[in-house]
Amino acid sequence: MTEKRHEWNPLSEDVLSNQIAAYDRVRSRCPVAHSEQLHWSLFRHEDVMRVLHSPNVFSNAVSGHLAVPNGFDPPEHSAYRRIIDSYFSAQRLAEFEPVCREIAGKLIARLPRNRDVELTTEFADVFAIEMQCAFLEWPVELHQPLLQWTRKNHAATLSGNKAAMSAVALEFEGYIRDLLPESRKDRRSTRDDAGTRLSNERIEDRLLSDEEIVSLLRNWTVGELSTISASVGILAHYLAEHSKLQEQLREQPSLLPAAIDEILRIHAPLIASRRKTTEAVEIGGCPSGRGRTHYDHVGVREPRRSRVRRS
Repeated sequence: MTEKRHEWNPLSEDVLSNQIAAYDRVRSRCPVAHSEQLHWSLFRHEDVMRVLHSPNVFSNAVSGHLAVPNGFDPPEHSAYRRIIDSYFSAQRLAEFEPVCREIAGKLIARLPRNRDVELTTEFADVFAIEMQCAFLEWPVELHQPLLQWTRKNHAATLSGNKAAMSAVALEFEGYIRDLLPESRKDRRSTRDDAGTRLSNERIEDRLLSDEEIVSLLRNWTVGELSTISASVGILAHYLAEHSKLQEQLREQPSLLPAAIDEILRIHAPLIASRRKTTEAVEIGGCPSGRGRTHYDHVGVREPRRSRVRRS
């Protein structure tokens, strides 16, 4: 069969200016598209569901380094998820919510008055760093290094420079490893930070290794910092464009949780999920050889750049 595919550039201005409309256009031409950045991208719901529910053919093992848990397929993935889920229980997050509100309130109070503020760099990025450090109980001395690291990581990712991405990843791993010794000195420690708790977690009959803990914390931080920041930007941008909804939410703040969920459902900060084929398959009429990388939710959304003014 002749290979059918549509070539596209997911980082072009035309796509980034309106990703949903761009995906609709690509989908109308071919349900499978190819690009240098994302390899093979799937746009049709039927194909996406097939990939998500066939880990034996479309594997999560796409990373060149240990990736816990998203680099594993069932049943190994499930064992790690059982550990991770307890750190994000409804009770734990409800207890942490006041901390988030306090951090946000202090950052807003520090914003300059009567001039435009670039929301992403002056608020969202900083909020993400301070909130995540508080959640993991990391020292405030890490705030500035992590802020600079986040920006270097973003630039390296956008450039597609693998050497730069590897160097940035190693830099971040160094931050985490510097924190681990205090948690690992005594597994019976009464400390209750994330590193200490993870050092006592078990996979079957063994404790998590240092490498697994570093990978978990890297996953929680590398992914979460940019996702949190992007989510703040997306919400602010959407409300700035929809003044009536903004007024309604000011008058009825009880609607905020549902509104936030719905806005981020439509304009998600992350809309790409990688898989690698373990055998030759055909998707949407396009043959795909073993070992090819597929994205079944297409694209990584750029942070919304918004300028606001605090009067």
